[in-house]
Amino acid sequence: MKLLCTKDVVMEETGQIAFFKGNYYAAVVGSVHEFFYEPYALIARNEFGDDHIVKDLEDDRLDDFFKLHFMEVLF
Repeated sequence: MKLLCTKDVVMEETGQIAFFKGNYYAAVVGSVHEFFYEPYALIARNEFGDDHIVKDLEDDRLDDFFKLHFMEVLF
């Protein structure tokens, strides 16, 4: 899956931009739960090689964040 970043994502802790507006990012459905076969999140990797959870698939906690910063694109 590919995501288009529609607004810069700035890390609150450091002020560093994690995802840049206008760039495309690969995203995968994954899990960091004990039972790795139960996917629960959409995880995207940025230019620095860092993986970030951008959408929670189990609930709507990150829905507003995802809608504000990303758009799913078809290639």
